[in-house]
Formats: sequence, C-alpha cells, structure tokens
Amino acid sequence: MRVAKESKERCLGVSPPPEERYPQTNIDEEQNRYAKQLADMIRITNVLLEAANIIGSTLDSDLVLERFSDLVAEITNLERNIIFLYDPLQHSHKIAAEYNGGIAIGTSFSGEEFGEEFFDIYRSGRATVFDIDDPHLSPATRRTMDSFNAKTGLFVPLITGERILGSIGMDNPGQRHEFSQREIELASGLAKQAAVAIENSRLYEAQLNIADSLQRSMLPTSIPTIPGAEIGVVYSSATEEAKVGGDFYDIFALDGRFALIIGDVSGKGIEAASYTSMVKYALRAHLYQNPTPSYAVTQVNKFVRRQVEHAVFITAFCSIFDPATGVLNFVNAGHPYPCLLDKVINKCTFLTTNDPAISIIADYEYHEKEVTIGPDNLFVAYTDGVLEARSNTELFGEERLEETLLAFVDEPAQQLADAIIDACLEFSQGRLTDDIALIVMKRV
Repeated sequence: MRVAKESKERCLGVSPPPEERYPQTNIDEEQNRYAKQLADMIRITNVLLEAANIIGSTLDSDLVLERFSDLVAEITNLERNIIFLYDPLQHSHKIAAEYNGGIAIGTSFSGEEFGEEFFDIYRSGRATVFDIDDPHLSPATRRTMDSFNAKTGLFVPLITGERILGSIGMDNPGQRHEFSQREIELASGLAKQAAVAIENSRLYEAQLNIADSLQRSMLPTSIPTIPGAEIGVVYSSATEEAKVGGDFYDIFALDGRFALIIGDVSGKGIEAASYTSMVKYALRAHLYQNPTPSYAVTQVNKFVRRQVEHAVFITAFCSIFDPATGVLNFVNAGHPYPCLLDKVINKCTFLTTNDPAISIIADYEYHEKEVTIGPDNLFVAYTDGVLEARSNTELFGEERLEETLLAFVDEPAQQLADAIIDACLEFSQGRLTDDIALIVMKRV
C-alpha cells in the first residue's frame, strides 16, 4: 500500500514530507559536513590572505620567515615545521625559522648531512613526502630524518625563478602522517608565496647595502679641524626604505679657510644619489679653482641645467669660513635659512636670501653675502627635514629650533647637533617625514 501511495503522490506531483524522504540524522550529518568544509575553506582563505599581506607589509627577512612558519603550522595543522635556507656556495642548509622544531635558529647542516633526495626536490621543484622506512631512501636522508625524530615528513622547495632559496619541512615528530594531495597543494602554494617574500626581503637588504655605500660616499669620510671652532655633523634617514636620499653635507679646507656646504636634491633613490654626488663634487671642483661661493654656485647651476632634467632641482648653502676673522661668506640657493645664534643677546638670526634653487633659472648669477660669527656663537645649517618634522599637522619650525639651540648652547657642537635630531624625533614621535643633514659650528 505504501508503494502505491508514493506512486500516486508522484503522479499527482505531491512529494512526501522531508522527514519521510531523508531521516533527520542524515540531514544533520550533511549540514555538519558542509559547515566543517565551509569553516575549513574560510580558515585556509584567511591564511593565504595573510601570506599575501606579509609580502607587501614587511621587508624584514627574519620576520618574514617567522610569520610564514606560523602560517605553515596553521594551514597544515602539523605539530612541527622548519624553514631551511640553502647556501649554494657552501652547499649547506641553515635553519632560518621553526615552529616547535626544538633546534636553534642558525644551526647549519652540510650538504653531506642532507641526502640526495633533498636536492632532488630542488631539481624537480615539487613537494615530496619522505618515509624513514622507505627502502630506497639514501642512508644520509635516513640519518637526517632519524636525528629529527621524523617518521614521515613533507618537504616543499622554496624556489623563485631559477634561484633555489631552501625548503620547508613539516611533520608530526615521532609519528607517521598520511599527507593528502590537498595538504601537499596547500603547503606548496604557501611555499611559493614564502619564496616571493624571502626574495623581496633579500633584494631589499641588498639595496640597503648599496644605499649605505652610496650615502657614505656622499658624506665626507673625515671632518677637518677648524682652528678656534668645534664642528658637529649629523645625517639621519627618515626611513629605511628611503635610505638613499638627496641630502648631503661637505666640509673641507681651502688655503687656511674652510668650505661648509649643505644641500638637498629633490627626489629619492639612485637617480637622486647620482645628482647629489655630481653637485657635491662639482662645487668642490669650482671652489678649489676659485674659492668664492657665488662663482662656484653660478657655475654649478649652468652645469646642472645642461646635465639633468629640469624637473630636478637642488637647494644648497655654500659658504667659506675664515677662522682668523670669523667671517663667513655664503650663497644660499633656495635652501632653508641657516641660523646664527648670538649668545650675547640669546637670539637666533636666520640668514635670509632670495636666490633660487640650482637648475631653476638658466644662467642665473648668484649673490654672495657675508656675516661674522663671534666668539661662543653658533652657526647651524640644516636641510628641510628639521623644520618639517611633523606632529600631526604641526611642523617643528624655526621657533622650536631656536628653543633647542638656546637650551643646549653651552654643550659641545656634536652634542648640540645630536640634541637637534633628538628634539625633532621627540616632536614627531620618532617618525621623520624627510631625511636630515645638519652642520653645527661653534666658535670657542
């Protein structure tokens, strides 16, 4: 009768209630299964998104490796993972990060300690599962796995282009684990992102080394002793990412007198650095030929107009100091006004001029001025990173600079220069928006 009833209902287009067609237990199980699959998909998606964020959020190689090690643990649910970096010159592997690995970061293993199977994954570029009981496993690989108390382990290569960076090994220590194709694919996908992040951090660190060399080449290797005067100098980069900037200073002797130059080339990076170096040495060359600031800056302006794009401009303060008289002859080509602090009246005078930055006006004739720096007085020249140090929308400005100079006027020149930088950093909560070059000269 039940069959006849169901047949009649089908003919009439009537379906039996769900609870009669599908037992409630099966419905609940199916819903739970879908819920678990959805939760797992969300978890994996979040992990992969975080991996993508790492690539763009930090260039610190140690932090990159540490965070990817945590993500490997999260995406695989395995108890342990170790990131090895490969050194092709030494043919060795070094532990760079680990999750529950129990082995110190920096521990190295020679090529002989890693069996041929480890290098096969580099040649193939594919993730591989190793089993310590595999009869085809080389003795070296078996010894390495045994030293790690690994029974089965998944090793995924870290490769970018043709460059071998290393590998990630993961397992449950002392236990066997059947790695599913899904686990292998997820680990491989994460390894590809890790390789990109590692390579980015390596390239960044290489660029920083170049930046350091370039910046050092733009600053004098030594500061000459000026009779009757103390000199303090500082160069402070706003950010590691912008370590090559256009700020520079130069101090050198000229037949009993001394050139003091400070400048700032617009822009950042290698192009700005090349212009900075060109301007610095062009000013030197012209001052050696004719130690007159107006002549040197005028000639450099003509030279720069022919050599660089007109969108680039250079501000510079070029001066010659005579320690016998205290006279400072100077040209200011669009640069922030240096400050002369007179201890007698406890007040700063800013050395104002109207001449434009270098490369703005072709064939411009720069005007020279003169000021006398008396005993115990201070002369301070700086780039715009000092006045433009920012706290929210407020700038550090000339008034705070003067207050800092008055507060530290009795300190040696170098300590006073450091105090200016400290005041800028404190005001901006440690976040400078531009590089700073600074010269302090104190007559004694």
